[in-house]
Amino acid sequence: MKIKYILGGGIPQSALDGGVAFCEEIVTGFNGPVKILDCLFARSPEKWESAFSEDKAFFARCLPDTNLKIQLADPNQFIEQIRLTDVLYIRGGTTLALLDTLNRIEQWQTSLEGKTVVGLSAGANVLSKYYYGLDSLKVEEGFGLVTVKVITHFRSNYHAPNIDWDKAYLEIQNREKSLRLITLAEGEFTVIVSSSCVWQQGDP
Repeated sequence: MKIKYILGGGIPQSALDGGVAFCEEIVTGFNGPVKILDCLFARSPEKWESAFSEDKAFFARCLPDTNLKIQLADPNQFIEQIRLTDVLYIRGGTTLALLDTLNRIEQWQTSLEGKTVVGLSAGANVLSKYYYGLDSLKVEEGFGLVTVKVITHFRSNYHAPNIDWDKAYLEIQNREKSLRLITLAEGEFTVIVSSSCVWQQGDP
């Protein structure tokens, strides 16, 4: 079975439609109640509940006619939660914190067959082969579940003026040049089916 990956560049609400097309893409192909697992490991645990409430409100606003069942991810039950869900939604925050938590959960990647896996910002970073770290200001490695290179928040005011976007582009472009480089601005998203790099650019 294939895996559908959706990589988002930042805040989906920044899109002209407020994130509706992004949310519709997430639930495409599922019948009945769509089960979404909201992974907030990129944020400190004390912020999970408030971020979870924000995400539920966001999906309810963008998908008012869709039956959704949204669950908060728990590191101690993560693999079983993935097995029972349709969509793994990995929200942004601190990429290194997200990598650290996921690295401590053995073989979570093996449970993704047939799922839609969404990565926003830090989530997109960890799913990719390489990403440009907007905190470290250098090229870093993700899990490589999607064999692409990404720059998130591209040419936004994220950490401005610390980030030289042209320099970031050149540095990651020169890393393993055979890989596709995807730049994702705020509100943009890309769809990649399995690891084939057959992708579509979402509307900003």
